[in-house]
Amino acid sequence: MALFAPSSIVDLSDDVLLLIFSSLKSWDLLNLSRTCQRFSKVASDKSLWGDVDFSDGCLSLQQVRQCLVFLRPNTRRVVLRGHKKKFAGTPKWKTPLISASLLKLIGEKCPNLEELTLKEAFVNANKVKMTDFAHVQSITKLSLMDCEFVNLPSLSKDASYFKRMHKTLPRLEVLEITKCGWVDDYDVMVLSKAELVRRLVLRNLPKVGQAMVYIALGFRFGFQNLEELDLRGTSLEDNEVFSVVQNGKLRALYLGPLGPVKRLEKGPLARHNVIMPDPRRQEERQQVVVINVGPNGPQWRQVNDEELDDMGLDWVRNARAAQRRQDHELDDDRHYFIDKDGRPIEEEEEDGCSSGSSGSVAPQERAAKRRLLPHRGEPSAKQSRARRQPGHCHKDSPAQSDAEDSTLKEDEDDVEEGEEDEEVEEFGPYSPNVEEDPSDSTLSEAPPSLDDHLSDKLVPAFGQKTKHLHTLVLAGCAITDRGLQEIVRLVPSLRLLDLTNTRVTSGALQEARVARPDCVILGGSTRPPRHHKSR
Repeated sequence: MALFAPSSIVDLSDDVLLLIFSSLKSWDLLNLSRTCQRFSKVASDKSLWGDVDFSDGCLSLQQVRQCLVFLRPNTRRVVLRGHKKKFAGTPKWKTPLISASLLKLIGEKCPNLEELTLKEAFVNANKVKMTDFAHVQSITKLSLMDCEFVNLPSLSKDASYFKRMHKTLPRLEVLEITKCGWVDDYDVMVLSKAELVRRLVLRNLPKVGQAMVYIALGFRFGFQNLEELDLRGTSLEDNEVFSVVQNGKLRALYLGPLGPVKRLEKGPLARHNVIMPDPRRQEERQQVVVINVGPNGPQWRQVNDEELDDMGLDWVRNARAAQRRQDHELDDDRHYFIDKDGRPIEEEEEDGCSSGSSGSVAPQERAAKRRLLPHRGEPSAKQSRARRQPGHCHKDSPAQSDAEDSTLKEDEDDVEEGEEDEEVEEFGPYSPNVEEDPSDSTLSEAPPSLDDHLSDKLVPAFGQKTKHLHTLVLAGCAITDRGLQEIVRLVPSLRLLDLTNTRVTSGALQEARVARPDCVILGGSTRPPRHHKSR
């Protein structure tokens, strides 16, 4: 008879099993809990679910509901991953990840939730609205990574998915949006009302940086407590850097490309002036007029009624105050584009489809005929729902409108079919069948390239407004030796300066390091060093 029987993990006590399970990831605990009742009981201990991260696998809406049993009141962080990348090119990529009822359940299960991250998710904006996130209003960090939002609100509704997000998530301090191609400059202006945001990451968003006016208004009157800003991989240019540093509290700024340069051409909204109510609401009838959209960025000023008359903008002063009060919530971001003579620009002129002028029309007639211009440069609500490129000149015909409606219905049907298919899908490891996006900075193997739109011309933006800046990353920008010298002179508070893959020479780097020993200056070539064979 053997002295010792073969040992097994089931012979261990629950305390020892709990100690072992504490080293496992959430995805492994989820699979382990499905093996036997004892493991399921131990794996459900609340001490294991303070940080819930399911990013190692892909989940459907039904599977997320099954995972809710593990969430506890002490859960602080939840990370969910969808099927967008795993089933790219197939109908299953539209499998929904969240819903309004799911957010409500998460809010009930996790009243102390602080971080919510959605990765590679497919979201139907008609079914999951920003107001639905009010159930998790305790979060201080929201991350949207490589998410696809469809059926976005049209111009006749809210014009931005993030409308009133500052009221829905009043405690938000960190906002990260990465590789979401549907986010544009108007969305950034709406997001700027979240005054508690300290860290803002807008990475790999090619539509951001097309309309200088929205960028200027957003960073001039919003983001009052912003300290860290990441705008890498956007279409931002030199003259727009003047606008993003206006709050004067930035401590870290990241600019430049991520991998190969991907830029979109400037839309028609970038070259026009705009008039809109004062975002700070100091006075009811006070207006903010952005004029002189020039190389140094937009110049804004507040004007009173007399100045409006002198500028030919009396049609703004004659607007009914009662109606403004009534539409205060709905028309919070309403604005009109104007030309240099103070005349409202009609919708057809903005889109490039017509060159008519309203100069001979009386102010009263102009006020009656003026229309709210599309915020995104889109001619119609159906086109704004489809998120077409700004400035696209196109007229909808009845046949095309019916075709678009049928396409939207087919998309919704595909979503419902995807939900039915995922009901019987078992939990498994995450194994995407597509290659990773080369634009991702962590996975990119493409050689770095210089972005000539971010060059020495952005250096004058640093000065009095950047006196608290201690981290500046300009990797991939077309900065030269002269630009380096000006940055070192204008920003004495810098403690880290990254000029990797720029036009700065090694001699200029050495001189700057000697002149600023208190600042870590990174630079030089990004190519791996050559290994010489030993003889």
